[in-house]
Amino acid sequence: NNIHIDDLVDAYIILLNELLATSEPDAKPNPYLTTGCEGYYFVENGRNTWREIFEKVSKILHKKGYIQSSEVRTIPDNEINNVFPESYGWFFGTQSNATAQRLRKLGWKPYRPSCLDTIEQEVDVIISKNK
Repeated sequence: NNIHIDDLVDAYIILLNELLATSEPDAKPNPYLTTGCEGYYFVENGRNTWREIFEKVSKILHKKGYIQSSEVRTIPDNEINNVFPESYGWFFGTQSNATAQRLRKLGWKPYRPSCLDTIEQEVDVIISKNK
């Protein structure tokens, strides 16, 4: 899952406002607001795989002339620590999926760009910092 930081901020504001509203004297509880052990909220605005991210980055780097090919290849498990620091190698094979059902029922609507939509901008920032 991915989420734009400003959409995350909106989620916090909605939750805070809902919680504050419950402290009003004549407040009617919102059936979609859960707290305590049930008060766990996910945020997301789309899903992507690490492969999709790497493919997008490689196409951008190829287009800008930084690499010769945009081909993305799978790294065998026994070579992963040669490419990524040992403490991160496990991360690229993981998957976690969630949906923001509870927040959407509270009126939250993410609308900022997705992770894949902002990759070129991120690549440009990283390249400019390393020149």
